[in-house]
Amino acid sequence: MTRIEHHGRNRNSRARPASRVARRGLGWVAPPLLVFGAVLAAFAILNGSASSEDAGADASARAAAGLSSTEELVTELEAAAPDNPNGYTALGDAYYQRARETGNQAFVEQAAAAYEIALSRDPGDSAALAGQATLALTRHDFRGGLELARQARQAAPRSQAPYAPLVDAQIELGQYRAAVRSIERLIGLKPNLTAYTRVSYFRELQGDLAGALDAMRHAVSAGSASPENAAFTRSLLGKLQADLGNYGAAKRSYLEALAIDPSNVSAAAGLAAIEAGSGDFDSAIRRYRALVNETGRPAHGYALAEVEEAAGMDAAARRDYARAAMLTEPGVDTRSEAAVFEADHGDSAEAVRLARGGWKVARASALRTPLLGRCSRMARWPLQSASLAKR
Repeated sequence: MTRIEHHGRNRNSRARPASRVARRGLGWVAPPLLVFGAVLAAFAILNGSASSEDAGADASARAAAGLSSTEELVTELEAAAPDNPNGYTALGDAYYQRARETGNQAFVEQAAAAYEIALSRDPGDSAALAGQATLALTRHDFRGGLELARQARQAAPRSQAPYAPLVDAQIELGQYRAAVRSIERLIGLKPNLTAYTRVSYFRELQGDLAGALDAMRHAVSAGSASPENAAFTRSLLGKLQADLGNYGAAKRSYLEALAIDPSNVSAAAGLAAIEAGSGDFDSAIRRYRALVNETGRPAHGYALAEVEEAAGMDAAARRDYARAAMLTEPGVDTRSEAAVFEADHGDSAEAVRLARGGWKVARASALRTPLLGRCSRMARWPLQSASLAKR
């Protein structure tokens, strides 16, 4: 057993389905349909190539001076990029940071274009390849992301930048032994927030929530030059604390995250789940409704409807279930999240259809195969369920 794999597995501490909030109380606070779609994006956010770390430090200094940090950085980089050998890579990282801060997908497209220019100048630009790998993963193109991350590692084997998307792709594709080796290398190169969050996620997937929590505490302690990343890490800490039943600690972590970055969506969603689980439906509904209006994400729409149903607001719940089913995220296939909802609410055939679609788009992601198997069992399709179980 490696130091990544840790010890003391706790497979029974996972969050329970959101549809049972009314009778399970705080056992609901980490609804799987919210977690399922968010995890990959969370770690794409924390990839941190070398150039983006420099950009983050620059942005932090600007923020301390009262300036519009990343926005001004983008403006400077746009002007300087043509004359700077690494300018377009740094610009791509800055565009992606802006996408994370604003939710504007146009910045993702600009990041992709900047990386393309960087690679047209230098096909061996490891940081640009790592940036492209990250963008591929956010589109759920895991095999494409894996290939790009491998190219980035080959171009710069002693750089940390390629290893974050490499680990994420390996985990999504079920290449766990390779992921352990990559995480060990990541830690060896630089034991920072980027590395510790991967250790935490791997342990969580193995059922070792206590070990995952320990690693996430190291990630929080490691800190980040980016307020967004610092806040997001605390929101991940809060999720693990909630999964382990430490709801008071989870609430404190979410509030700390929001104090650092009031616009942090994950912390707001986590706090709403805590409120719902404790029976404060009015606060949870207000918070989820604000998230739906702000992000338009289906997961938040489903969570809003779940809480309304638990609060006895049946008409509002039916309306918001229907609305959530119509919501989409640009560039992201959300059928897996919808499948979790349908599985919990009894339409097993629809759950299988959605899960199969999400599984195909994700190119047979290892993390989506169990979901399809679960839906198949609920639909009483034993042969398909058995086949998927072997995978």
